[in-house]
Amino acid sequence: MRPIIGWPIAIILALLTVGAYLNGDAINEWIRENSVVVQEEEAGPLVGIVENEKWLVVLVDFPDVNEPEYCNQQHASNLIDDAAEVFMNQGVGPDSTLEIVYHDRIISADHKLADYGHDTNGAKDVGKNDVNPRILAMEIVLKIKDEVDWAKFDLNDDGWVDRFLILHCEETQEDNKKASSINSHFSSIEEIVELPDGLKISHYAISSQYSSRYLGTIIHEVYHQLGAADLYPVEDDTVNQDWSGIGDWDIMGTGNWNGNGVWPALPTGPSIELMGGNRHQEIELEWLSGTDCQGPQYVFTGISEEGTALKIPIDDEEYIWIEYRSDSGYDSDLPGHGLLVLQHDLKSGDVEDNIVNSHPERAWLTVIEADGQNDMQQSSDNEGESSDLFWDGGIFGADGITIRNRDGILVDWIANVSLEDGKPMVKFSSANCGHSIDIDLPDYGSVLTPNDSIPIKGYCEGIDYDLYSSDGRNIEVQDEKIIFSDTGIVGVVGVITGTITCDSGTDIDIRHEFEILGNIPIEYSYSGIIDPYEKSSLAIPIEFVGEGSQLWLVGVDGPLSRVATTENVQKLSKGSDIILDIEPGELLSDGMVVKGEIIIASDSGHRYIIDVELVAETSEESTFEEWTTPDKLVPIALALATLWVILGIRSFSGEVPSEEQEVPTVPHEGYDPSLIDPFS
Repeated sequence: MRPIIGWPIAIILALLTVGAYLNGDAINEWIRENSVVVQEEEAGPLVGIVENEKWLVVLVDFPDVNEPEYCNQQHASNLIDDAAEVFMNQGVGPDSTLEIVYHDRIISADHKLADYGHDTNGAKDVGKNDVNPRILAMEIVLKIKDEVDWAKFDLNDDGWVDRFLILHCEETQEDNKKASSINSHFSSIEEIVELPDGLKISHYAISSQYSSRYLGTIIHEVYHQLGAADLYPVEDDTVNQDWSGIGDWDIMGTGNWNGNGVWPALPTGPSIELMGGNRHQEIELEWLSGTDCQGPQYVFTGISEEGTALKIPIDDEEYIWIEYRSDSGYDSDLPGHGLLVLQHDLKSGDVEDNIVNSHPERAWLTVIEADGQNDMQQSSDNEGESSDLFWDGGIFGADGITIRNRDGILVDWIANVSLEDGKPMVKFSSANCGHSIDIDLPDYGSVLTPNDSIPIKGYCEGIDYDLYSSDGRNIEVQDEKIIFSDTGIVGVVGVITGTITCDSGTDIDIRHEFEILGNIPIEYSYSGIIDPYEKSSLAIPIEFVGEGSQLWLVGVDGPLSRVATTENVQKLSKGSDIILDIEPGELLSDGMVVKGEIIIASDSGHRYIIDVELVAETSEESTFEEWTTPDKLVPIALALATLWVILGIRSFSGEVPSEEQEVPTVPHEGYDPSLIDPFS
């Protein structure tokens, strides 16, 4: 290569080499964003109630357990069939039919019950000896895949099996509390299984036919396959409060045990809605002019008697439900009978991950208790009582038992309960015919650093703010902000109270909580490498807004929680790391990807999420991988290219040599015999 061409190319490549070396992180990020990733196949979608329900039930036994002779398909049928259909007709699907098909042979598991049900570090059903309930489900499907008409259980013809229940004949862990038993549950199968005729299966429910008291639990688990979520308080390391969730008022709470499990509670309206049922009427309250702002009135029929619930919006994706739970059918074993009023917040929790009712102050579904005691939100000892229900003379809304939305704004209507022919009737009214504007404040209260203000949106003619702060600071509203006169004190939990008035409409009553913290975490995603076999520690760096320190509740969620733990209460500030203690046990192998979340939460329930993805690799593999990442390979490739160009540059100038230069003599004939002229 001529020098005039080669040297500029070499210099450019050398500069690119230096640039690539100094910007390795940017190269890795660019490669990640522009690379083609083969995604894992997603599990089949959950299908709600259909007109003709069909459930596949498979019985299983274990080599280390002697099941009673009566524990067979007929026993399961006697326990479930009629009861489940009547329960379905009274609740989620009044017009649906139910056919339950029991596979004709009992499947023998490959391992012991104690292997599948083994608990680790408090995590249920982690399993041991390389098995767990998800693998059990896969084993069962593989053993019967050619024996079942799977298409019958694809209820929406999308190629996925929708109903699959596994029943064993031992006590369940939720009943006997033994760490070696299997906890009744709904989950994904270890791997998606391809079935004949192009069908697939990805999830299952498992419980026991050991006793008739498990009827409610069996239906509870199958209803997860219809899309229902658990409404009891889910376990959460970042929640200190002890409460009851929806309690005994719903089979998806603790109501599956009503009547000793034989008379489970019907699902509430929000649960029925999740499962695709329609047992409610949604209304926007309107006020008749010239009637002193009187609104509609409704007479209720019991849900178990083909009645419907009422659903009233009070904010974006937030509702009040009113339903009559009468002394009839499966509701006869409820704690009491009357109007059940519920507050339903779709912005809270995660239905897809079945984590909805974790914190009582930001629950997906709670009971508005008619006695005003809020016992269910303050203790796990009270799972519902008759005084929770409204009856003749009860008042709720803007008066009586008051209701506020997630921003702390009082609803603009009043509900008065009376009786008409023995049935409860609700009459709605409103002072000055309701709010003329919508006021928007931060959801669930505000989290502030000492110098922060609170955003507030909403405008009307003649707007006037009469607001006060409980921490003694003066406040004023400017440029859509509630501005404090002085710097706040870290640790203060306060409340903004008062009213906003307009030229017309109901005054807007505000009770908006705030807390002042030393810092606020910044959410981001973290990736790293862990050893698949040895115990280790991993430091996760955390960034914050704010200069102070703060005590935070810290938890680990998702699959990561099976192998990682951390201190529950940590004092964090800028530059702090959260240390994960990794204990793989027998759960990891080379190349396995572990995903999860680190949750950083305040005591009031404000949560900040660090998404974590860890790859399990041995140290030897990690060293190799380190030198085969783009930030290493690109500079190396550029450096080699630079060297190749330099070595290829010709060393002579191309001029005719002078007389003084020694010119090699090239003979006309060589000594190689093959070059001798044979005709000379």
